[in-house]
This record gives sequence, structure tokens and C-alpha cells, in this order.
Amino acid sequence: LGMGRIGQGAYFELENKYGTVILGVENDSDKLPTLRAQGMNVIEGDATDTDFWDKVLLSNQVNLVLLAMPHHSGNLYAIEKLRSHGFAGKIAAIVRFEDDIASLKEQGVDAVFNVYDEAGSGFARHVIKRLQPR
Repeated sequence: LGMGRIGQGAYFELENKYGTVILGVENDSDKLPTLRAQGMNVIEGDATDTDFWDKVLLSNQVNLVLLAMPHHSGNLYAIEKLRSHGFAGKIAAIVRFEDDIASLKEQGVDAVFNVYDEAGSGFARHVIKRLQPR
């Protein structure tokens, strides 16, 4: 849920590992043609909207939901709705601030990814790889 830069990166990583069983959800309808042109299986939906959750049918084939929405409150709302719809699979979410991790863990999130912590280490790995003597 959330097909910005992080959601797109996660989508392609998961697709590389698991194949075409991935579904993205994006609330900005203007982005959908571009995402689809990149080969993504994506639908329009706003995970912070009650109407979205009223229409969602979570099959037992859904094993993992990644919450990559930019606002912590949106991720918390989506977790609440997933649980109230009986979703028993794994949930992972991003955070920007260390203080937000505890509330996700309290809601039973299985994995939390701190965007800024990982960005720094990813940047360093990239630089080391590119600047190593050949």
C-alpha cells in the first residue's frame, strides 16, 4: 500500500523474488498509467479511506502486506483495518522517525523499516561499491 519510491522499490524486489503475484495499491489515479507502463500490477485505492476497506476482500492467499505510505497515521489506520478484517498474514511498515516504531509494534506489525537509518547504510554501500579500485 503506497506506490511512491519506496513502494515501487519494494514492489520490484518482491516481484524478482516471488514473481507476478504482487499487487500495488496507489491512491493517486494520475500515477496509475505510469506505474502500469512500468509493468506493475497496481490498482487505485486509498488505504486511509473507510470506503476502500469496505470494498476490500482479503483472501487467504494474501500472505504479506507492506505499508509504505508517507504518513505514520495512515499506516496505523491500515493496520487497524487489516486486523478488523481478519487479516492473519504478516505486516511490514516503514517509519521515518524512531519514535513511531513502538506504536507499530504495539499493533502487531511483524517488521518495521526505518527509512532514514537504512538510507544512510545503503548510500555508503553504493559509494563503496562504485569507488573501489578496479
